[in-house]
Amino acid sequence: MSRSRNSQQEKEELQRRIRGLTIILHGFTVQQWPPKRPRDTHSFLRHFTTLLTCGSKCDTGAQSVIAVTGSIEPRQKVRTLIVAQNPHANSPMGPIFLKLVQKRNRSLDEVMASPPSPDLINHIADTWAALSAVDRCATDYVKQLVSLEIFFLRRSFHELSVRFREDTRLCGGKRLNELIGQWKPNRPEIALRWVNPPEWLVMLNGLPKIKSTRMTGGQLEWEFSDKTKYDWSRILAVFLTSVGQSIEDVKQAREENLQKEMETLNFWCRYLYYFVTWKAGIVRDLLMKTNMVNGMTTAFMPMRTTNTADEFYDELAKFEQEAGGSRGVQVLRYLWTVVAWHAAVYTLCNNKALPELLKDIEIGLIQMPRSPSSVLTLPEISEEFFKRFPLMIRKRQVVLKTLERRYSEKRCHSDNMLFDFVHSEAALMGLLNYYKHYSAQAGQDVEFGDPQRMQQIVQPLAEAGEAVIAVGEKCCWCCDWLSKNSESQFTLPGTHGMIYPWDPPKVGVSELVLKKLEGELWNQLYELVMASLARSISPPRIYLTDESMPQLIRSLLSE
Repeated sequence: MSRSRNSQQEKEELQRRIRGLTIILHGFTVQQWPPKRPRDTHSFLRHFTTLLTCGSKCDTGAQSVIAVTGSIEPRQKVRTLIVAQNPHANSPMGPIFLKLVQKRNRSLDEVMASPPSPDLINHIADTWAALSAVDRCATDYVKQLVSLEIFFLRRSFHELSVRFREDTRLCGGKRLNELIGQWKPNRPEIALRWVNPPEWLVMLNGLPKIKSTRMTGGQLEWEFSDKTKYDWSRILAVFLTSVGQSIEDVKQAREENLQKEMETLNFWCRYLYYFVTWKAGIVRDLLMKTNMVNGMTTAFMPMRTTNTADEFYDELAKFEQEAGGSRGVQVLRYLWTVVAWHAAVYTLCNNKALPELLKDIEIGLIQMPRSPSSVLTLPEISEEFFKRFPLMIRKRQVVLKTLERRYSEKRCHSDNMLFDFVHSEAALMGLLNYYKHYSAQAGQDVEFGDPQRMQQIVQPLAEAGEAVIAVGEKCCWCCDWLSKNSESQFTLPGTHGMIYPWDPPKVGVSELVLKKLEGELWNQLYELVMASLARSISPPRIYLTDESMPQLIRSLLSE
């Protein structure tokens, strides 16, 4: 057998060990605390990625996540590369193809009338066309924005409804509006200040009234203080209640009423966005300076047994409490994810440079197929664990039971095979690393369908400097680790610190990097097993009699 074949087999076995390790570490629900300050990405890339994030009832886990990078330089063509999963490709890993998205010169009305559930490449083309059709100078600009809001809300409705329901996990089974409604302020927290309410807030009917108001210099002012903080909290609760009810109404709506219900949902989502992002900072201060959400618990809630369980678990990870983070920070992050689509529409459309960006842009799409991959079995993990940590053999039976409890064969689906995707951001990092002069070290386990086109699109992005990658949500621990330890350096939006079943990229990651990652994972497993053993071993009980008490005291004093 040739040396190269031996080397390939060694790399495949290394990848297999990494898959098995991440599966068992996921069983520990391990979380490595993320950095306190997440790294930022280019505004255009971040918001463009949000608008491309739709999701569907069929998507689970990594399927709904896309990763986007781009080169945005003054007076230069904007180059953008999108990597996503191909949910229709279940066959063994074949060639990787890159498709160029074609711009469609259509009016906003024509885009609005397009089918509500297109495949990804058509959704990208529709997004491109819709943003290009908006005219900031038009007399009906506000009407255009409303059309855009409804368009993206309808395309992303499933993802929105999943995100919105995550408040039950943040609040220990309760809805956030219920928790706020049960709040009984009982201590001084807010220094009095007067704020100028925006016209939309004054004009909205049915909102709770602020008890203390005044006119100053011809302007209306509302009091924000301990006296009125409960009134303000009830306004937030009304917005949340109305969004939740509208989501349910859309789900129940017949086709002839669907547009009307979507308009109502958009109405309440827009005003929730306005309220959450209002510069007066009312929502922020309610969450950060009061005990309004102190009754919230982040205790793990049992997973639902429907086919949406993986979605719920992925969404939960985004709201795990950061090191030193308050409950208010978690709720504020949750609210931002709910209003993300409206934030994207308003930020992009209010950017004067957007028309020029969209006029000369090149968008490439790579959809990675899902492929069955072999993983370590539980006996193999146990055997390797004792080889690496031989002193643990003394507690062999306890260790074996600990590993057995955490290893889930269900995640392998059948015959110890992992039927899953390479995470989009990991695949994108691998491709960029491969084309940044590291192809010899990084390796390539699959072929490219059109190598010339792939190089033409990807290499300029790879050579443009440290790549900034936008992702629809925070990254897992393994993807974040890869961004810092590849030959190339990458900027990701931050990590929630959770470890998920993880398949190494098929292109662009060297064996040296994978060995380093494997070592980190084995060390984490060791630490977690040790912590689990420490919790399971009860301290010895000492029974003292009248005769033994003086002797024990003398021995303690003599130490």
